[in-house]
Amino acid sequence: MTRRLIRVIAIVVFMLAIGSNTAFAYTKTVIINLDGVPRMINTDKETVGDLMKTLDDIVSADYVLQGDISKNTELTKNMVIDLTSITEKKITKKETIAYDTEIRENPNLEEGKENVLQEGENGELSIITKENYSGAELISSEVVEELVTKEAKNKIIERGTKKEEIPIPVVELKKEKQPASVTASAVTNNNTSLNVVATGYTPGDPGCTGITYTGTKATRGTIAVDPKVIPFGTKLYIPGYGYGVAADTGGAIKGNKIDLCYESRTEALNWGIKNITVYIVK
Repeated sequence: MTRRLIRVIAIVVFMLAIGSNTAFAYTKTVIINLDGVPRMINTDKETVGDLMKTLDDIVSADYVLQGDISKNTELTKNMVIDLTSITEKKITKKETIAYDTEIRENPNLEEGKENVLQEGENGELSIITKENYSGAELISSEVVEELVTKEAKNKIIERGTKKEEIPIPVVELKKEKQPASVTASAVTNNNTSLNVVATGYTPGDPGCTGITYTGTKATRGTIAVDPKVIPFGTKLYIPGYGYGVAADTGGAIKGNKIDLCYESRTEALNWGIKNITVYIVK
């Protein structure tokens, strides 16, 4: 082997040795501890920040460096770098929208009766919440959208308001004349009597309509009574007035009080107020 060849081989071996030593001199082993899961990394980077730029395949999410380490911290052999990932999740939750009950009054339906016109149906509300985690720990939560995915349908009930109609006997009044053969003394002696306070009124008085409570026309011979004391339809004889029929009532007619209908205001005023005995004609 010539001296020239020996020299070339020596140079090549020397260069390989220098390259190998340089590579090993600049490679460091560090431990990346991501969310508690350790990984061993060989790197020739000088700072933590430079290392992080090369770890997209491992650290794919946003992260936070823990402890006193920053991106400018110089890497050292066997250095442990703790990282916590920052992740975002969107959670959709369903909530029920309760239906309301709507009442509709029906004047043509008897009071106390109800009919269901439409059954109610609950609606549905979707609530979308954004949640941020540091590792496995929830650090913030925010509602970002509320969406009605199904409208609620009210329950509709019709409720009757029609008052029950109580039949009132309709009394047809006729002007009665006391038969000539029947004397006042005969009436008073043969019929039940009742002590009352009697007043007079006319169909044109304030509050009067000219039509009685029983539906007849108010005229002379109409007597307003308290039907709890003198039932409607009762025929009466009133001394000084004559015959009449209980066919009307009024707010002021309570107990043993009656009101005699006259054709004119003058007659009613002339009657005034009297304590008298009236007779129920059988």
